[in-house]
Amino acid sequence: MRGRAVIAGGGLAGLTCAKLLVDAGWAVTVVEGLPYLGGRASTYRDADGDQVEQGLHLFLGAYSEFKALLASIGEPYDLVLFWMEQLQLQDTEGPAEAVFIINPKRSLMKTPEPLRSEPLFADLADLPVAPAISVQLWLDHEVVTHECFVLVGRSEACVYQDQSRNAYPTSEGSRLSVIVSPADGLLFASDEALVLRVLDSLAKVVPEIRDAQVRKSVVLKHPKHQVQPLPGAMSRRPVQATPVPNLFLAGDWTQVRQHQTSVSIPHAGEHLRSGPLHQWRGQRPPHPPPRARRVLPPRAAGARFVRAMTRE
Repeated sequence: MRGRAVIAGGGLAGLTCAKLLVDAGWAVTVVEGLPYLGGRASTYRDADGDQVEQGLHLFLGAYSEFKALLASIGEPYDLVLFWMEQLQLQDTEGPAEAVFIINPKRSLMKTPEPLRSEPLFADLADLPVAPAISVQLWLDHEVVTHECFVLVGRSEACVYQDQSRNAYPTSEGSRLSVIVSPADGLLFASDEALVLRVLDSLAKVVPEIRDAQVRKSVVLKHPKHQVQPLPGAMSRRPVQATPVPNLFLAGDWTQVRQHQTSVSIPHAGEHLRSGPLHQWRGQRPPHPPPRARRVLPPRAAGARFVRAMTRE
């Protein structure tokens, strides 16, 4: 046995790191505060037996590390993800639409008291964060006639998708997954008030929703969803190595190739894995690799791969 590691957090970065360390012969314990794994990409069953997602995700064909991760656990990405042929843009202030034809700080860190005076950890507390809210709606009939991932300009409901045609085809009507962002000032609003705001916002681009009845709704609030890209904030994101020899950081809020994307999370886990391995060998952890140069055609998809990683 090469070594032992404890990973705090069972999100994508933590799971990726755990998987790679186990492959290298380490004994790994993953500690997660929630009753399920996956972080912001997780899905769980509620009291009604319905699958509830933490939020709507977009996966691009350029996410090579994510596809490699799926392949390494025996789950071909074409069988796990739902690929679509269109990405749409809509605007609440006019009828114009754009269609792109494509090929098929939540809690950043609860720092232990002895470490809070260290500059790296003290700076973490000052990183600006942006909240987001996920609203999922079950409607009594179909109001969206496509499965596109839609970006909406000048709207609180900035992203939505009807998932009744792909991820959850058993839905009797439209099942909308909506992201509310920016959500500053809305975190203390009631779930009922947020659902009404979302319906009002969506009605400007999907007028049919005005005649629909909401059979069920789920609201999930993420007060510290991501690092807010204010001037200077991106360069202040921490690297994976810390002043504590056996303590490393991971997540899409650290210094990774592509900020706050579903490719940056597995990449952060992979880079985190290299830290303890290099330390065990008596070497310095490597610096983050250079940014990716090649851009492949984007592909939209919904993520449901955490169950595959935890099936055993």
